[in-house]
Amino acid sequence: MHAARQIRRLLGRLLWAGSSPRRLALALSLAILLGLMPLPWGTSLLCAALALSLRLNLALMQAVNFALYPLQLVLLLPFFHAGASLAGVPAPGAILSLSALLDLSRMAGTLAPLAFAAAGALLLWLLAALLLWPVLYGLSLYALQRLAHQRSADDFAELEK
Repeated sequence: MHAARQIRRLLGRLLWAGSSPRRLALALSLAILLGLMPLPWGTSLLCAALALSLRLNLALMQAVNFALYPLQLVLLLPFFHAGASLAGVPAPGAILSLSALLDLSRMAGTLAPLAFAAAGALLLWLLAALLLWPVLYGLSLYALQRLAHQRSADDFAELEK
C-alpha cells in the first residue's frame, strides 16, 4: 500500500510540474473538447499540435484524449446524423451500404454525401465546443485550484513531521 501511495504522489508531481492550475485547466478543457471531436483519426495529432504550440501539458492532453475515445466513438454516429440533416444529405447509415462501397462506379456518389455529413458534424461540434469551453474551463479551474490548495496544505503538513 505504501508503494502505491508513493507512485500516486510521483504521478501527481509529474502532472503539476511547472504548471499552474490555469494552464492545467486550459489543457484539460481543450483536451476534452478535442477528444469528443467527430474525427476519430486526427484528435491525437490535434492534441499534440495544440499542446506543443501553446506549451500545455502534452501528457495530460493525450491521456484525456485517449480516455475519451470510447465516448467519441459513441457520439460519432449522432454527430454524423445531425451533420447529414444540416447538410441536407442522407444519413450515414443509408450512405454506407456494402454494395455501394463495393461498386466503384457508385463510389463518388457515396463519398460526396458522406463528406457533407462529416463537414456538418464538424460544424455542429465546433458550435457545441464554443458553448461548452467556458463551462469546462471554469469547472476545471475551480477543481484544480481546490486541489492545488489541498496539495500545498498536505505538503506543509508533511514538512512539519
